[in-house]
Amino acid sequence: MNTKPLIVGLGNEFLGDDGVGIAAARELKADNTVDADVVDCNLSGVSLLDVLSGYGKVIFVDAIRTKEFAPGTIVELDISNFRSIPSDSPHHTGLPELVNLSKRLGIDFPNEIVVIAVEVEDYFTIGANLSESAKRAIGPLLDKVKLHLQLWKGDNDFD
Repeated sequence: MNTKPLIVGLGNEFLGDDGVGIAAARELKADNTVDADVVDCNLSGVSLLDVLSGYGKVIFVDAIRTKEFAPGTIVELDISNFRSIPSDSPHHTGLPELVNLSKRLGIDFPNEIVVIAVEVEDYFTIGANLSESAKRAIGPLLDKVKLHLQLWKGDNDFD
């Protein structure tokens, strides 16, 4: 099991605000004070098993569109916030399905999963840049990620 936590910035930088997780991950990579492995990732579904395998703790950084919050709001979720949604495609496998699949296959999978997301305006427009609300949210998003890393470091147990 990897002793460092993993930060995964998810999204597609060519779909407007959907790229906020990628942008945040790139800033975290450039920050040499972050004691974690950081990847920016446009994968989804079962493809994430390879990225997550061997880590004990993971923070996903992503865009979310609930329409329950103002754009730019930071939303923190854990695995209990996700419901299982059956799908015919491995590309649409969600977190609950990944957890169950990893157990069934005997794959080392994170036992602590946190999702820190930004409520976004537009994650559909091809070629769009990040909205102003998404850009402004990156700083607070990074602060929230670093806070989790500090809390985990205080645990002295990354596995």
